[in-house]
Amino acid sequence: TTIVVDFDANLYTNNTLTVSTGINPDATYTVTVNTRNTIPVGGGSSPHSTIQSALDGLFAWFGSSAFNTNTAGYLTGTKTIEVYNGTYTDEVTPNINLGTTVSENLIIRNASGDSPVINASGNTYGINIGNLNYTQVIGFTVHSADDDNIYCEGDNGIISLNQSYGAVAGSGIVLNTSLNTQVNNNLVYDN
Repeated sequence: TTIVVDFDANLYTNNTLTVSTGINPDATYTVTVNTRNTIPVGGGSSPHSTIQSALDGLFAWFGSSAFNTNTAGYLTGTKTIEVYNGTYTDEVTPNINLGTTVSENLIIRNASGDSPVINASGNTYGINIGNLNYTQVIGFTVHSADDDNIYCEGDNGIISLNQSYGAVAGSGIVLNTSLNTQVNNNLVYDN
């Protein structure tokens, strides 16, 4: 018999779910839970309410070996934070210790057909990639950061199809020491 259960990630720790029969003597089983590769924000199945909480949850699940294809119980491949329509006010900062690789990127992007907005008013950055490599930021409107709307030091990333305006004291998009990061098809103005 196969049973499929959908539950929030916060109901299990370290990809382990303990199942008990509740009958004495108790038969307890431990099941390794594969996590999903697409984590929704603001919509979809079991969504996070903020982009940052999805990123924090991703790091809590995987730590620095997040995208290691040889780690038992992990889904291999690129991890995507898929953001639905809405206005988000958190400073989006992935943990720089995530284990991204050339074949297993972190993608933070809009859900298909959606146009999420990051109102960064009061935050230093709207999106701060820091020095995390192999990270993509796609499909956001980011505005009003105290410094830069989108900031990146990581290598081999992609910043594409974003709209950036109104950065108070900085720029719309900044690459600082980034190597081989592509910035294309963005609309940047009034920064």
